[in-house]
Amino acid sequence: MDWDLLKIDQPSNTWEFMQRGIHKQDDLEDYNGAIADYRQSIAMNNLANKTCQLVTAPPPASGKLDPPPCMFTVRLRL
Repeated sequence: MDWDLLKIDQPSNTWEFMQRGIHKQDDLEDYNGAIADYRQSIAMNNLANKTCQLVTAPPPASGKLDPPPCMFTVRLRL
């Protein structure tokens, strides 16, 4: 994913913070900035505060999961 192509001025959700962190880490070599974005992403998508869940079965017919699934990419990057 190319952060510049996303045309996002300021991240507003956990996925956007993760993507910007990846951009900072991989493209800009801004490791402190990447860590800050990864930590913000995790704060917004965290099993401990019930803002995400581990998915162990197919989603409901609506396809919506509440809370959303936990993202592991950001955790692996951090």
